Formats: sequence, structure tokens, C-alpha cells
Amino acid sequence: MFLVEYPYDPDNADRFFWALERLAYTLQYSVKDREYRHKRYRRVLDAMEKGTLFDTESPLDLTAREKSDLLERLRGRFPNFKQRRALLMRISGSVDGAEALSPATDCTVEHILPRTPQRGSDWFEEWSRARDREELTECIGNFTLLTHAENQAADRKSFQEKLEIYFRSGQASFALSKDLRGRTRWTPDDVKTRRDALIQTLAKDWDL
Repeated sequence: MFLVEYPYDPDNADRFFWALERLAYTLQYSVKDREYRHKRYRRVLDAMEKGTLFDTESPLDLTAREKSDLLERLRGRFPNFKQRRALLMRISGSVDGAEALSPATDCTVEHILPRTPQRGSDWFEEWSRARDREELTECIGNFTLLTHAENQAADRKSFQEKLEIYFRSGQASFALSKDLRGRTRWTPDDVKTRRDALIQTLAKDWDL
């Protein structure tokens, strides 16, 4: 519909699709009220028809509160497979040297710290506190992208064994893993630092 209402307008097309993507992720991840989400999209369509889509306080834009809520949500847990995969693919697109990923791409979300580490494994040397595991296992700092085969091979192996799989071909299959090269440990502080760095990468892209 946008391309019908705003033909031959590449500058506004870029602006629209950038803002629409940001709005879509915001509504999906930090707004629980489905009816509100539907109404918000309806307001965007109405503004498009009226020619007010790019006016001040457009329904396409985020309020300061919405930006704050999204940033806070990004610091939380993502146990839902579809949500975390979509989010990680988007964040990966913001990383230097990344290629665009489509839903059909052979990529899965890998938990660097396994969701259920084997008892007696080396993981418990750094992750002895159940609170840390509960808080951070499902956060974006503990995720990376692997192919299905790599993910199956990594499974619940030690951190160093996982790194060998991540970089088996000399480089990572996806840009999101590049910052893991050369690490010797994977601690709660490492996860928090990486989480904040990935959030900052996305916040810069989305003007949060």
C-alpha cells in the first residue's frame, strides 16, 4: 500500500520500511495487548491514506516510553524459539561484515551456555549459581547463530569444544559469532557485557 500511496519516492520508502520494521519488533516484543497492536497498525494505514504518515507524532514513530520499554525488554529472557531466532537474525544484520539473512536461511539459535549443562561438567566452574543460569541462559548475550549441523554438534559440549565447532572452517558461519573468537572463558559477566553490546548495536540502528 505504501508504494501505491508514495510512488517514485525512494527516500521516503527507505524511511518507511526502516520505521515499520522498528515498530513491528517493538509491538511484537514489548506490547502484550494484541488488540492494541492491531489498532496501532490501523492508525499507520489511516495516516498513510491521509498523507500524514511522516508528520510529527506519527503512529509509525516510537514514543520515548516505547523506546525505553523496548530497550528494557531486550535485556530480558527470550525462551520463545521464533522470537529469539527473528531477533538474533536482525541483530546479526547490524554486525559489521554480516550478510542479510532470510527466514529460509539454515541458521538456528545456539545457547552458548547450554540450557541444561551436564552435571559435573566444566560449565559449573563458572556457572555454579542457579540464579545466574536462570537469568542469563535465555538472554541475547548467551545466543549465537549456527547452522543446524553445527548446533547439533555443539550440543552441551564445553566452551572450548564449542569454539572449535563455531570456527571449524576458519571463520564463523555467521557474523554474530565473530566476537567469540579467542575467548578462553564464558562467565556471567561475559554474557552481560555481550548482551549490552548487542543491544547497543541494535539501538544505534533503530535510534533508540
